[in-house]
Amino acid sequence: MFFKRKRVSEFIIDETQLKVGSGIMWLWVAIEYKTKNILAISISKERNMFVAIERFLSDIVDEYDQHPVSTDGGTWYIQTCNKRLKSK
Repeated sequence: MFFKRKRVSEFIIDETQLKVGSGIMWLWVAIEYKTKNILAISISKERNMFVAIERFLSDIVDEYDQHPVSTDGGTWYIQTCNKRLKSK
């Protein structure tokens, strides 16, 4: 069985912090810029946001290859994208 890889022009990535019981979790979403299709959703409970976004971005790049990233301007995205995209 063959599957066509989804075409991606650009990732839109966003996150939100959720309080679950006494803990904090992160909800991550990646959307394809042109089609607005959801490419990935992840819930993580890492205490360090850099670890969480690195893991999420790594999974997306592994699945869809490298593409431009749009965000809400959080500084953690710039650092992580630069690190991740230079490592390939």
